[in-house]
Amino acid sequence: MDFHRTESDTVVSGGWRAGKSVLLAAETVPHCIIPSPHEYLIALIGPTYTEPRAEFDYIVEFLATLLPKTAFDSDRHVSRPKDGRWELTIPPVTTKRADGTVETVHYATVRTYTAAEAESIRSFNAEAVVACEAGGVSREAFFNIFGRVASTGGFVIGSGTLEASEKWYHDIVKEGLDANPRTGI
Repeated sequence: MDFHRTESDTVVSGGWRAGKSVLLAAETVPHCIIPSPHEYLIALIGPTYTEPRAEFDYIVEFLATLLPKTAFDSDRHVSRPKDGRWELTIPPVTTKRADGTVETVHYATVRTYTAAEAESIRSFNAEAVVACEAGGVSREAFFNIFGRVASTGGFVIGSGTLEASEKWYHDIVKEGLDANPRTGI
């Protein structure tokens, strides 16, 4: 499985209701359905459990549209407790070959996490991390997020608004704009 993106990790900034959550979900969905011989995780991380819920809902909606109900049923394969972590799992598919061997193919588990404490994001590895409302997390937590994908060769994509975001996030957005003068706000 190759999750490494040929372009650099991506941070998107825009105003409220600008479509950032839809963009992140659309970028994430193709990676959810990459067949793999082992289980893998795509983590949605926000300042609290609330922020990644929009991206999570769009991912569920896109997968429910894309996949047959026998492969992904949002009523059976999605957990959305009122408080805490949300999770979806695309079930593995096991096939028996003509020679009698059995092969199991895995697909993504997508899980929300909170970055309220930087330590909490050191407890897992992921094939990909989606940083939701990235400017709302501490600088330390944001850079610890990259450690979650370091061992897997995965990638990080993120988005956020500049309103009420941390100064480090403004600096990263400005650096990106300065590096590519054709980029607009």
